[in-house]
Amino acid sequence: MLDKAGPIITQEQLPSGALLVTVTGDLDMDTAPIFDHGLHVILDGHQDGRVLLDLTAAVFWGFSALRVLWRIEREVADKQYRVRIVGAGRSLSLLLELCQVRTLLHYDPPPSTE
Repeated sequence: MLDKAGPIITQEQLPSGALLVTVTGDLDMDTAPIFDHGLHVILDGHQDGRVLLDLTAAVFWGFSALRVLWRIEREVADKQYRVRIVGAGRSLSLLLELCQVRTLLHYDPPPSTE
């Protein structure tokens, strides 16, 4: 069994007041709970503004991690703060395409070139 530390989640306050959250690493069924907890800690501490998710450096996306994003989307729908995916890597874009997800947290996956 591999020892997985989980994704690295960093945050940076932008001059606009938005919070940029960057996620790196692999997101699979073992690391999805870490990802879920990390995002909720950030969202709970930044409810008064925009949260921008840069997911371009997350190399692998499993379905479990995608479910975390779906839950976040449902949870923030009734709240005052906004969460938006501003960048996604190939792995997440491909997973969204395979699952036929047209939009997730205001992110529209690019059309397939194949």
